[in-house]
Amino acid sequence: MYDINNINIGENIKRYRKINMLSLAEVGSYLHKTKATISKYERNEIIPDSITLLKLCNVLNISLSHLFPINEHFDSFPFNNKLYLYYCKGKKIVSSEIDVFIDNYKYKTRLYNSKFDCFLEGILNYSKPLINIYFNDRININSSISLSQVIINSELINNSYCFNCFVVDLNKNSSPIIRKGIISEKSIENIRQCFSILNVDKNNYKKIVNNNAWEL
Repeated sequence: MYDINNINIGENIKRYRKINMLSLAEVGSYLHKTKATISKYERNEIIPDSITLLKLCNVLNISLSHLFPINEHFDSFPFNNKLYLYYCKGKKIVSSEIDVFIDNYKYKTRLYNSKFDCFLEGILNYSKPLINIYFNDRININSSISLSQVIINSELINNSYCFNCFVVDLNKNSSPIIRKGIISEKSIENIRQCFSILNVDKNNYKKIVNNNAWEL
């Protein structure tokens, strides 16, 4: 049921307000509340009553499950419902947050990249040990973020206590590019230390060619 230890209503209200590109004043006008009141909701200084929460869901075009994390069906899922994704693009490491939640008894995902102010929505399929995340909807998409899929082997943990994954990116011609990635349940402060794991050097490239396959 509801994950009481992981509820942060204010943070969720703020996140989905930004996704819908609404100002504090605009949300306040829909609810007949002041801008200051909405700001207090987002800072968790005031907890909205049940009717206000339902109105907020209507304004933000979300369900209550977006505001209140649900543990239902998560017993078999190997991760928390907040993940951190890292992968290389050129010589830069791209970092994003992925929220995993249940909507209509299906796993859904929402990826956020703060640098590019980019949101991706998608679905998640889990068939042990593989986790596949398919991104299908792009909100305020920046051309630098064009992910279509993340493939995770939940049994392959690397020496940084994170899980290796494949990231399917798209080039300017919408052709797929496979990149190595890292999935972590905690934000990695010194992610540059993992560059050797994420980067595909000449030796790795030779292995791919010789084996006609790419292993994590």
